[in-house]
Order: sequence, then structure tokens, then C-alpha cells
Amino acid sequence: MISEFIISPTSMPTEIGQNEMARVLRKTGKMILTDIITVRKFPDYVRDELKLIGIDYLCEGTQEDFKKWMTNAGLKNVEIVDLTTQIKLIWEERFQKSEDYKFSKAYYHLLNSEFGLGKNIFYIYVKGEKLY
Repeated sequence: MISEFIISPTSMPTEIGQNEMARVLRKTGKMILTDIITVRKFPDYVRDELKLIGIDYLCEGTQEDFKKWMTNAGLKNVEIVDLTTQIKLIWEERFQKSEDYKFSKAYYHLLNSEFGLGKNIFYIYVKGEKLY
């Protein structure tokens, strides 16, 4: 069975319902999530700029935090794959095609600043299994 939905954005990943999702999985069921995480809190002006290009949700936590949250929800064999390098190529292409300069600060923060992709923003793929 596959259930696909959008989780209401929250800055606290422990509030997105991993425990309930794990509870309703059948034995040997798999939970697969993707998320955009940031390893530190950003100033409001950076968040406001990123919203202009569609990044209006960033989960605050590390990859290890996410692994712990999934394990605490009762999942086993939790794997995290960092997709940041591949996603950054897509954002770079989007920036090159952009003709609207009002987004240039947002792209700067995402692609080049200390807050950007691979430095403090990461795209992750997370998978865990219910084995009991």
C-alpha cells in the first residue's frame, strides 16, 4: 500500500507524525520521506528571500537528528541519502534561466552564501522499515 501526501510544514520534524505513520504501517512496511533540512536557524531576512523562490519550509535538524527521530518512531534499517548535490544542479539551472532580478538575493543565499545548499541546507531522502 502506498500513501502519498503533503505533511503540514513545521519546523519541528518530531511534529510531522512519524510515530503515527510508523504505527499504521503493516509489518515489513516501508516509510519513505524527502525533506529539506537546515542545520541551523537562519535570520528572518534569509528565510524571506528564500520564500520568493518557493523555499518556504526548512526543517531544522541534522541528518543524524532525522535518523534518530525515525528510529524513535519504531522504524528499523533507517537510511538517509543526501540528494543535495543533484538538487543544487537543478537550482543552478533554474537560476541561469531566471530573468527576474528580484530573485537574485534568494539565489545568492541558496547557491553561494554561508546559508546555502551543501553548507547549511540539505535535501534528504529517508527510508525506514517496520519489522515487527
